[in-house]
Amino acid sequence: MKNGIFLTLAICLASFMFPVHAQETGHAKEAVTGTWSWTTRQSNWELYSSVMDIELNDAGNLAGALRHASGDRIAFESVYWSDSTIKILLSYEVLGHPFQAEYEGRLTKDALEGTVRIKFVERTIERSWKAVRVQDYPLDGEWDWKLQTPDGNELKAVLRIHHTKDGVGGRLVSDQFDSELNNARFSQGVLQFTTTSQDGNTTYASKGKWHGNRLVGEVGSPSFGDDLKLTWEAVKR
Repeated sequence: MKNGIFLTLAICLASFMFPVHAQETGHAKEAVTGTWSWTTRQSNWELYSSVMDIELNDAGNLAGALRHASGDRIAFESVYWSDSTIKILLSYEVLGHPFQAEYEGRLTKDALEGTVRIKFVERTIERSWKAVRVQDYPLDGEWDWKLQTPDGNELKAVLRIHHTKDGVGGRLVSDQFDSELNNARFSQGVLQFTTTSQDGNTTYASKGKWHGNRLVGEVGSPSFGDDLKLTWEAVKR
């Protein structure tokens, strides 16, 4: 199981990893520095999302790291930067086999977008990837949220989300309740948070997968029982 998880992370997260040496012609490399929300397509074509930081080191070279879901920071390895195009080559071993990932993307305003070619165990696959600056973080804003109740009805609310370098915050608001998002975090394309009832006696734990302009997930609570999960989804306004 551990090896399977590591392999999934290696394939999905292999972008901007490990100290960077960048060459540059044309567009200044300062244009690519900053904090980025990064996404790529996994093998099941669902989106994987994380956060990365790019900066200039004391020597004037690009450097930075990917923020791992565990809280660790994975330093960049190598980068070629020329005329608004970034190219990244990763080559190391996974489970005793050579692993290589070739990333190429172009900077347009506040987005990096391109394709990655992954070679592993005699297989070559291509995936799309995209990174946007953290001020354009994809979860920021208001979402039309609805929950399917056991009796077949819908409970509707507005999910308000904001993201900073310190994490995720927000509220879930309707005519019946106004709840703060507690213990909120967003990693590996999954948003998790808890809310409490207006009387403070009941806690609800929500988890949802991010699919671009949609979040789809489940909510559980001790008040539902151990096995019951209610489905919810939210569409960005």
